[in-house]
Amino acid sequence: MTNRCLLVAFGCVVCAGCEFFTAPPVAERKLGPPLTVRITGREFEWHIVYPGPDGEFETPDDVYTKQHLHLPESTPVTVELFSDDYVYSIYFPHVDLLEMTFPDHVFSLAFETDEPGKFELLGTQMCGFVHPNLIGDLVVHSTDGFEKWQADPGRVPPPIGEKLRDVR
Repeated sequence: MTNRCLLVAFGCVVCAGCEFFTAPPVAERKLGPPLTVRITGREFEWHIVYPGPDGEFETPDDVYTKQHLHLPESTPVTVELFSDDYVYSIYFPHVDLLEMTFPDHVFSLAFETDEPGKFELLGTQMCGFVHPNLIGDLVVHSTDGFEKWQADPGRVPPPIGEKLRDVR
């Protein structure tokens, strides 16, 4: 018998002269700067606010959308979740995150985006009826693609005379 033998004693494995398999080192993934996004359930649809280039909410350069969440790749994301009227839940199946929200409370979810792709974004209003505007997509863009998307002037403006949640 060669010196590459295994000895099993009392449930322990002892290896004498064996070459262990070691996985190659995992390359560290370079993450972009963190991003916080606010999602508000209002009138059976998702209203989404991104901070603009200044990185602050409640300023003129904020970006507003509905239903579909767009994020840059390889980014730590915090979603601040609100409700203006009912109890809602939001579900990101690809990262297995689920959260509920109800009026006058702030909830949050944190995750990291991966490579670019299109994933499900599911939501419900607690009446049990499926509202189509609570079902959308989570679109993960390349970094450049996200910047181009965010600069698109065709964004949905906030409701007239209303501010979307101010967290203080």
